[in-house]
Amino acid sequence: MIMGAKAISERPLDAETDRLTSYRDRIVALLAEDDFPPGVWSLEGKLAGRELVLYGAGEGSHLFVETVMAIRGIRPALVLDRCFSAGDTFHDVPACPPNNCAWSEARRREALVVVATGKPSLEREMITAALDLGFGEVVPMMSVYEVHQPFSEPLELDSEGYGFFLRNAENILAAFDLLQDEQSRAIFWGVLRNHCLRRPEPLPMGPKEEHNFPTDLPFSINYGNYLCCGAPDGWHLARVLQGPTQRMLIVDPEKVPLLPVTSADVIVMPCALDERDEIVPFTRTSTERGNTFGCRILPSGETFARAARIDTVIGTMSPSFISMDIEGAELRALKGAYQTIVKSRPTLAICIYHSVDHLWAIPLYINGLGLGYRFWMRNYCSFTAETVVYAYSEHPQDI
Repeated sequence: MIMGAKAISERPLDAETDRLTSYRDRIVALLAEDDFPPGVWSLEGKLAGRELVLYGAGEGSHLFVETVMAIRGIRPALVLDRCFSAGDTFHDVPACPPNNCAWSEARRREALVVVATGKPSLEREMITAALDLGFGEVVPMMSVYEVHQPFSEPLELDSEGYGFFLRNAENILAAFDLLQDEQSRAIFWGVLRNHCLRRPEPLPMGPKEEHNFPTDLPFSINYGNYLCCGAPDGWHLARVLQGPTQRMLIVDPEKVPLLPVTSADVIVMPCALDERDEIVPFTRTSTERGNTFGCRILPSGETFARAARIDTVIGTMSPSFISMDIEGAELRALKGAYQTIVKSRPTLAICIYHSVDHLWAIPLYINGLGLGYRFWMRNYCSFTAETVVYAYSEHPQDI
């Protein structure tokens, strides 16, 4: 069975009758279920004793390696890629080129193949090649739900199952009701649906270069005093510093890209962010549970790092804009920024995809400060990753 993005988006959930229903009504109907709805995705259930084959060992495979293999502990029996020679291994798994696979026809027919590549045109070619080799079922990596919940958080979701969403139904609807436009509501619904059904489906996606630089919101972001939580890539950093930024504070426990020549006052502070000032367990390797995309605070971390509150590190800076992509510590860091937010009322751009409950918990926390923030959501990769909530307060206090 081939399942590409087009096939995913045409499932009954998006049938014409459903398009006539408001997103809020869809959420209410979804939360009326008493368990995961039929057809929920589970890689373990999908395998059901079958062997797993990973097809693709290039850059696109890191999502599979670091979520399915490292976090979930599900290991393929074979890895296929043209870069291998017979007898090679990939993360201690036997590996070979596709045209040199020694498996029997019966063994191939019973296997499940996951195609891992970030290039849509190559994905189609690889799916066809795997089917031509006689493999029985072939799916693209982006249809594997486990890839879209990289940190497997919150932990209670695993133990509570669908009851986790039912227990949070009131909060889910309260956060949804804060959103200011239809695109935000569509994204909220899409992210929630993906997690409730565990069946990845594409979301409304904005241009990747607009991450933290949105052009479709009804307000302008003041980047003059920019607090960047989580090291920006070189492109992001250059764009910020080419604009009217006067001061930029970058807080990240790891290496920051080489700073471009700029007239702005740029300060780099090497620490993690949390709701307390303390030394925290930390991980910097991809072998630790939950470390998919970057280093992060983690109870089982192999090392330690200094963590601080934003209220502690900010000094005399009064930020006009705060962006935050800190691998799941966003809600705790916001709590550690209470005084800063109350005083300065900066525009906020907070990543909400590292933990399932951040979809509603982060907007509700910011709204609960009573500072008149309004909320929009945007997505920059079409799936749940790179989902950002923008919070804007129309009447910042005098500083």
